[in-house]
Amino acid sequence: MTESGSMRAAVLSGRGQLTIDEHPLPRLRPDYVRIRVDVAGICGSDVSEFRHGPLLAPLESRHRITGHLGPLVLGHEFSGTVAAVGAEAAGVQIGWSVVSAASASCGHCSACRSGNGNRCPDYWAVGLQQDGGLAEYCDVPAGLCVPYDAAVLTADTAALAQPMAIAVHSMKQANISAGTRVAIVGIGGVGAFLLAAVNHLTDVAHILALDPAPDRRLVARTLGATETAGGDVDHEPDVDVVYEMSGTVAGLESAARLTRPGGTIVLTGLQNPDAVIGALLRDITLREITITGAKACVPADDMPDALAVLASRSDWSSVAPEVFALDRLRGLLDGSDQPDAAGIKLLFDPRARASRPATHGL
Repeated sequence: MTESGSMRAAVLSGRGQLTIDEHPLPRLRPDYVRIRVDVAGICGSDVSEFRHGPLLAPLESRHRITGHLGPLVLGHEFSGTVAAVGAEAAGVQIGWSVVSAASASCGHCSACRSGNGNRCPDYWAVGLQQDGGLAEYCDVPAGLCVPYDAAVLTADTAALAQPMAIAVHSMKQANISAGTRVAIVGIGGVGAFLLAAVNHLTDVAHILALDPAPDRRLVARTLGATETAGGDVDHEPDVDVVYEMSGTVAGLESAARLTRPGGTIVLTGLQNPDAVIGALLRDITLREITITGAKACVPADDMPDALAVLASRSDWSSVAPEVFALDRLRGLLDGSDQPDAAGIKLLFDPRARASRPATHGL
């Protein structure tokens, strides 16, 4: 493939407007690397951009950091192989197996200097403010490439690293020690990974997983939940740390109901800004419950742990059982197509012409 060539890519041009077509390869920037994408995943933000956007994607006005304007290649969760290295890109070599950390920051502000680049006012992401990885190739800043050992993880499993890092970062927002009782409200993509991270990286006493969907509760059991229940669980408020992942008022109500006086709620799911939660906040205040937020991840801190959690299991098929051809993306986003196997994460091979079972064990 030449600098003037093209590639197959999933391009979003407006609400509900997505095409799988030939897309021009950009000129490789000096401080960037070109990744030959092996496998890419989608998450709730991709679905939201397609169904309700543009929300974050700069389709109509130029992004002040990346300079992107117009149709955008989606995808910020992907694994691949370094195919080319810009003249000023350091620390990356052609042929490396890498995952993209996706999140970029300025590196100079007080948040970045303190190691919290996810709080940077100039924070942006590949696949949301710049062309992403639902394509045969993706160009990213060299600093966003995190190598992984292809002798330990398959490309299918490695494609789960970015959302796993989000889960690891969320986990770290509360003080968890031996004997802590934990609840996770919402076993979607990040919620499932959070459960796996808590189970592998900590020594908690009990993990309660809440989700109204029976198949997701079953996944929670396979990932190490001690107890599972639907969202209407009648439970004593005896949980030390509750992670609210659903972004719903019902989920927050469940979190408040479960948290012991003096406990902690970590909010990762984004609430609807129009929702009325005043009475709920009053109850949280009177019981001195601490609320903290969790945003994205800090790649240097969270990616190594994410890769370790992924390597701790030989089979992630309950989470991501299938790898789809890119041609099925639109149907899976708008609901006109359905996966052949039950799972939580949707993975895509940008070169495949037919879907295949995911390969997780080596």
